[in-house]
Amino acid sequence: MIFLKVLHLQFLRTITRSVAIDGSSADGSTQYELDMGSLATTNFRITLGAAAAGTEIRFQNLNLKGSGTAFTLDSAIVYATAANSANWTASFNNVSLAAGHTKRIAYLPNGSVVMDGGEFNFSHSAVGSGSAGGTSITAGWHKLFEAKNIHITNGSKISGEFSDMFLASSVADSTIRVDQGIYLEPEKFSCCDDCH
Repeated sequence: MIFLKVLHLQFLRTITRSVAIDGSSADGSTQYELDMGSLATTNFRITLGAAAAGTEIRFQNLNLKGSGTAFTLDSAIVYATAANSANWTASFNNVSLAAGHTKRIAYLPNGSVVMDGGEFNFSHSAVGSGSAGGTSITAGWHKLFEAKNIHITNGSKISGEFSDMFLASSVADSTIRVDQGIYLEPEKFSCCDDCH
């Protein structure tokens, strides 16, 4: 497990085994920030490489931040190719976005995203190049989480203000499962000033 205060993870490139990143202080009273930087390069993301089935990257008790103008799928904070993502789960527990966050959080087209408890505030200010509110979804849309299987469970409380899309999948036989007393309170799904 990696414990952090304010940490810039420019050194973390490709991982191929399970990893947990915990942002809480030793006494649990402070939730620290993981700042992934502001450039649209692969040096500013965590790439999930080829791994055994059931491999997990877990974020807990922290504030995530990635800024800049990059909102393409390959600039997500957590990124995996279609082939590699099938064996990965990105899990989040008690995670929020720090002020100024604009990047996608996770892109695992054949993998899984799990929000399994705690409070989440996913406010961000980015808008993709897609036409929010339009009739077709393109790669230019800003999707905070994109995965084949998305599971929100264990009393997760999700709030926030975000544009374009919160959850998405672009592959066949995808699932979005919500259970075990979750609470979803989006303040705004914006596509324009008067569209809520």
